[in-house]
Amino acid sequence: MKDRSLRVLIIEDSEDEALFLIHELKKGGYNPVYDRVETAAAMEKSLKEKQWDIILCDYPLPAFNAASAIAVLKKANMDIPVIVVSEAIGEEKAVDCMRSGASDYILKRNIAGLCPAIARELAEAEIRNKQKRAREAMREKEEQYRKITKCIPDLIWTMDFSGQFTYANEAVERTHGWTVDEFLKLNTRDVVSPQQFAKNAALIEKELMKAADPQYDRNAIFSYESEEIRKDGSTFLAEINAMSLWSEDGNPVGIIGITRDISERKTTEKVLREKDERLRGITKHLPGIIFQLYAKDNGEYGISYASESMKEMFGITANTENLLPLFISQIHEEDRDRFMTSITTAVETNNSWNFEGRIFVVTSGNMIWFQGMASPTRHEDQIVFDGILLNITERKKAEMKLQQTLDSLKRATGTTIQVLVSALDAKDPYTAGHQSRVARLACAIAREMGLSEENIEGISMAGTIHDIGKLSIPAEILTKPTKLSGIEFSLVQEHSRSGYEMLKEVESPWSLAEIVYQHHERINGSGYPRKLKGNEILLEARILAVADVVEAIASHRPYRPSLGLEAAIHEIEKNRGILYDEAVTEACLKLFRAKGYELK
Repeated sequence: MKDRSLRVLIIEDSEDEALFLIHELKKGGYNPVYDRVETAAAMEKSLKEKQWDIILCDYPLPAFNAASAIAVLKKANMDIPVIVVSEAIGEEKAVDCMRSGASDYILKRNIAGLCPAIARELAEAEIRNKQKRAREAMREKEEQYRKITKCIPDLIWTMDFSGQFTYANEAVERTHGWTVDEFLKLNTRDVVSPQQFAKNAALIEKELMKAADPQYDRNAIFSYESEEIRKDGSTFLAEINAMSLWSEDGNPVGIIGITRDISERKTTEKVLREKDERLRGITKHLPGIIFQLYAKDNGEYGISYASESMKEMFGITANTENLLPLFISQIHEEDRDRFMTSITTAVETNNSWNFEGRIFVVTSGNMIWFQGMASPTRHEDQIVFDGILLNITERKKAEMKLQQTLDSLKRATGTTIQVLVSALDAKDPYTAGHQSRVARLACAIAREMGLSEENIEGISMAGTIHDIGKLSIPAEILTKPTKLSGIEFSLVQEHSRSGYEMLKEVESPWSLAEIVYQHHERINGSGYPRKLKGNEILLEARILAVADVVEAIASHRPYRPSLGLEAAIHEIEKNRGILYDEAVTEACLKLFRAKGYELK
């Protein structure tokens, strides 16, 4: 059952009369709740504190009347129906009340008409409230749209089919330089060149022809670029997205569109195109493949870019999503794990990546060597490696050939040296033993200093023949059991130069001749034969110098017994940095004192 509760404000000086009205309302099926007032102040208070559906007002009151009550209601700005209910009211007064704002008047002798009048007024009030809410909602929407269009940096406009603009948002001042009022006085031909106007008009006409089709999508958007003219006469390129406006009877009546200044975008696109073309030109002529590999923090790896030569070099054609798995699958199985380890190590350490390995080229059926090099850049959730892949097959072939040549040269050098050693051994067995012990100690010193095995091998060779020049010295001088004369000692000192002369034409991977030439030079320039100083002396020669002195002092000589290892160590320690290289001496001392090295 419909709830017919009714909130009634009764303006009446008699409680009995008020109850009479309440009784009539109940008879009419209402469930009234009421308040009775009889002054303007009381009415104002009641209006503020409570909500009312209807106001029933007696016309004449001792201190108040219907006209005054209507004035109070207007002052409060409330839309509540007022029905004047009176014992007797003249027609002229009744008309005045209606003009003032009363909804109706009922004479008490016709009180049966009260409930129908209330029902009518409530219905009309509901209609007015709905309209009011709709207007308020529309105003809110309009305000919302106004704010939105104000915030949008693009020009929003409407125009009729004569080309006259009928609406524009405030962005027109930024895009075209006109105020909104100025712009609305313009025609579309005022803001584009004649040539552009012809293009735009043809496009719009084409869209209108499509609109004649019953199947046409009325929400279809058409887009085009237009060269627009500003108020100051300058031009800019704009992107326009537009659609037709339709009347209620289904006919197109105009166009609504958005104009966006794309000058900067076009400039940027042009710069990017030029850069891309330059990059393509560069990468096309590079001897390798430019690539970009990413390693995300979640463990995902992939190639996001590879230059076009990927197909030419490796025979690989795939989208970037599958490129890395396909590339890995073609790497030689003996190199594959090493490849993956090199990648993960570079990622974990955020260091540059460098790898050499073999890969199978499907298109040619060949196995080639490649080298990959890349540098990392840390991004928010990933590391990106920018690098290059090179075909190093020819280099590897050259390296292998060179290694073969070096191995052959080493064998030849070794054979030559062995012949020389044998010759010296036959002439002076002591010197041959001395050379081998010096070579072993020199290699130990070099290894302690962290030199490469290649360098150590060269030092071993040089040490084994460092006194080869003594072949030119008479045997009786070399084996003389007494102290040498000045002339004899001068002859012995010539063995460094003689050794150089013997070895300078021997092909070798190392500077054997020069090392032999310098092994009696000293850091302070007091050595012989050329009085070289400091770094003028090869490091290998500085190492041989220390090893030679230690072995000579600690071993038996033809003209004296051994002076002992302690004397040898004391000699190099005392003259460290003066006669002998500081680092070499330090390494030699460490060998004997900390590691227990023995001369054998």
